[in-house]
Amino acid sequence: MNIAFCAFTLYFTDLKYEEADDFYFGAQLSGAYSSAPNPRLFFINSIFGFLLRPLYVFSPGLNWYLIFQLGLAFVAF
Repeated sequence: MNIAFCAFTLYFTDLKYEEADDFYFGAQLSGAYSSAPNPRLFFINSIFGFLLRPLYVFSPGLNWYLIFQLGLAFVAF
């Protein structure tokens, strides 16, 4: 049931950040503002950033911040 609900939601809605700070956090993690991914997130626990940093080093083209948020929403249901 969880898979069906998530698939329905992802298919019929737009994926976008509701606040500008989410975009900033994702860009900071990806290294858009520096030469390397920066795991130090403001207002969020830095452990979260250090968990995502190896993913951005391995595959910088993916938005791991969004993928992780969607994964947490899937697990929470």
